[in-house]
Amino acid sequence: MKLALDQYSAKSPKCKVTLDSIDSQGAPEQAPALAKKAIDDKSVVGIVGPAFSGESKAADPAFNEAGLVTITPSATNPALADNGWKTFFRVLGNDASQGPAAAKYISTVLNAKKVVVVDDASEYGKGLGDIVKSTLGGSVVATDTIQVKQTDFSPTVTKIKAASADAVFFGGYYAEAGLLRKQMTDAGVDATLVVGDGVKDEGFVVAAGEKAAEGTIMTCPCLPPDKAGGTFYADYKKTFNAEPATYSAEGYDAATILLNGIAAGKTTRADLLSFVKSLRPAGRHQAGEVRRQGRAERGLGVGLQGRGRQDRPRPGDQVAPARTAETAGP
Repeated sequence: MKLALDQYSAKSPKCKVTLDSIDSQGAPEQAPALAKKAIDDKSVVGIVGPAFSGESKAADPAFNEAGLVTITPSATNPALADNGWKTFFRVLGNDASQGPAAAKYISTVLNAKKVVVVDDASEYGKGLGDIVKSTLGGSVVATDTIQVKQTDFSPTVTKIKAASADAVFFGGYYAEAGLLRKQMTDAGVDATLVVGDGVKDEGFVVAAGEKAAEGTIMTCPCLPPDKAGGTFYADYKKTFNAEPATYSAEGYDAATILLNGIAAGKTTRADLLSFVKSLRPAGRHQAGEVRRQGRAERGLGVGLQGRGRQDRPRPGDQVAPARTAETAGP
């Protein structure tokens, strides 16, 4: 997002835009108060975020009521688009594509006959786990639910072992997934662990240990940053001297859409919302990219603040992000 802002500022120096980070630590219970903080700041005209499905469900009703447009780069629960929110958009595929892709990999590539599906009861994890379970059908021989911040998974491991599972799908985040994988390995369970994008963080390898983590299959509706179109990957590496993190390209796309609107003179909440609604949806791509490490953004989002236009800059390009999977709105 900072890269998008830097590029915008270089082209439109007379129309200043600032980023205001709002950090919820990914916690749904913190999201409503932080959303109110952004809403009450009338200089905020758009939000890149929320980052997670749970906090999206908690905060987006308030954003919708305020008419404040949000573009999430990473919240993937399909049901988020079914709430009637007029301000909700995303720039990636959702779990309605990721879930079936994971299930297809389990059944056709792993050829697993006995699958255990585990979720963490979160908006994201349960939603993804349910899609995988319904897609796999009769090959699911057991299910289990754990809790976020749980550390002892011995009952789940016992259930997996008793089922003689060939594969385990986990819907949830990297901290719990890493510990689950470690405890499965320690118990002699060699079933392949398949996980979604919430586990695509180097913290998974830290929690599981490199040896246990090896062989874990990760799916993601994101596009690998080095496969992104345009000059994003090269620009990012040149600017930050680092590899782009998971969802960096999607965050860049989301920010660029809003900045293009501001550059086109859409500097009120209502006008910027109308601008985003006018964009053509991007094409879809398939989930199922296999990765072992990455880093997810943790936080409600970033507010874009348009300030003090001295003159009207030329309209920016109206770009729907071709390299991401979906621009979804109500």
